[in-house]
Amino acid sequence: MSRVRALAFAAIASTQWTLGPMSEASLGAEALHSSPGFIDLVNTPGLGIMEMMGEDILDRYVIIPLENHTANPWLILATRTLGNPARSFANLMAFKQGWHRENRPGVFGENHAMRKELVREYKEGKTGAPFGPHTAVEREKMNKAVERPPSSLLAPVELEAYFLYTGFLQGNKSTCLGGGGQGAARISSSWQIVSEVNGCMTINTPYAQSGDSLTFGAGPRWTPRAAEHRVSPFAQLLFGGQRITYEIVDPVKKNDLITAYTNGDSSVPHYPKRSDYSVQYQALGFNMTMGGGIDVVLGRPLAWRLLEVDYSHSWLPPVHGINASQGMQVRTGLVLLLGNW
Repeated sequence: MSRVRALAFAAIASTQWTLGPMSEASLGAEALHSSPGFIDLVNTPGLGIMEMMGEDILDRYVIIPLENHTANPWLILATRTLGNPARSFANLMAFKQGWHRENRPGVFGENHAMRKELVREYKEGKTGAPFGPHTAVEREKMNKAVERPPSSLLAPVELEAYFLYTGFLQGNKSTCLGGGGQGAARISSSWQIVSEVNGCMTINTPYAQSGDSLTFGAGPRWTPRAAEHRVSPFAQLLFGGQRITYEIVDPVKKNDLITAYTNGDSSVPHYPKRSDYSVQYQALGFNMTMGGGIDVVLGRPLAWRLLEVDYSHSWLPPVHGINASQGMQVRTGLVLLLGNW
């Protein structure tokens, strides 16, 4: 749950930093000079929680076993700092030593003497692992001593990050590659409420031109076998909107304007905005997406959305040759299961 709280904080902070009232978009007008996007909204919380979980794994299976076998303060200091860099930097931001750990003693002074004694007794077989179990036998003993609730295949909350391939079926039949994020709240053993945002960029566009699609929606998902099987199908129907954007940049005009501004030309009073050297076409319309796929539960916290195929229908006009009124989507991604472990 601490990781879920960190994920929520990172998502809110990243959204504020990207497009909130005190953000680089509102105060610095950053979007006037570079193409806006949702990369920060996905990378910071999504990759951030994966990094935190990765550091937890390193701490449990690499750093703690090392601390159980040696009291060398410099080796422990280096391993803690380099093996968990984000946690070490967070300690520095809290005005603590980077190698400080809340759940284990320090490495110098009296703590060093205590460590030497604990490690010696553990090696002689007089006590258990002083800083946590790290062998299969020790973990088995701990699991027997601590009652754990049975693992459920039904997670109250699911968070997914996925790769997206979209093929538009009308017009020039453009191909769009990208990704998205999705959240699902379970309301019964067979039903979930789903909300998602995804985006993709068309490929094979001419030089200095780009087209992209942004889709958002929410709706129900039916999961008839999720409570009993690790491999389970699902079907869903989402309603929302889709925006198609096509931008044409004049690189020669851009360079001329930047050069003129740099040289102090009075005809260019401010640093060139994107609108000064580019033309943008855009359309927004209602969208409906329906389809289904197969989930494979890999363990208590993780599932793999092996394959999802959806049909997308949007009510919006073509945008510079991109006709997104009908499309087929193919997805695959990882699902973080929360609340069942």
